[in-house]
Amino acid sequence: MKVVLSELKSLELFQQVKEETVISFMNKCEKLSIEKGEVLFLEREEVNNVYIILKGKVTMYRTTSDGQKRIIYVLTDGTIINEVIFDGISASICCEGYEDTQVIAINKEDLLKIMEKDFEFTKLVIFSMSKKIRRLYRQLKNTAVIRVDKKVAAKLWKLSVDYGKPCNGETIIDLKITITYLAEMLGHPRETISRSMKTLEGKGLVRYMDKKIVVDQEKLLQFYRNL
Repeated sequence: MKVVLSELKSLELFQQVKEETVISFMNKCEKLSIEKGEVLFLEREEVNNVYIILKGKVTMYRTTSDGQKRIIYVLTDGTIINEVIFDGISASICCEGYEDTQVIAINKEDLLKIMEKDFEFTKLVIFSMSKKIRRLYRQLKNTAVIRVDKKVAAKLWKLSVDYGKPCNGETIIDLKITITYLAEMLGHPRETISRSMKTLEGKGLVRYMDKKIVVDQEKLLQFYRNL
């Protein structure tokens, strides 16, 4: 499917770049739809397109040696999914729909030519990659030997920052996150994450509402930092 100009301009990524850049991009890209759970690409797969989320969310994950998912990111509207493919190496991560999602696909060589003509756009691509690297640094910090309930608290706090909406003085995470999904994010058994969630609920730091998690951001952060 073709992407129309208004769709591109609705994304923050294209709001600060030259009109001719947006038009050049529009003429080289296409729109794809993926369903919840549908794979966009797999680890070690040769990928020649750069993908940007038009609407929806995707899960980025690695597969462990025993076949378990280890979720690295949940990405949403306007996010570049795989700018790392510019190095010409096969994909180092898997991507699938977190929900029904529309993505924009553009050949990496076409995108590089567009970037050559607009340095401001190039900087936005670099900043996108930098943001992911910083998130990885935070995740590495949380792999240190700390209590699992603190790891859960840290992850829920970050999710509330990225996907939170105000809710009567608290913050509701606008994702339907299951215990299994949290376990895949943190790399711990489901039962361990379930116990940690009950601990946080017992302390009044988190609660459930309509299958979504509501948190007290300030108390959650204090629990992670000071316990």
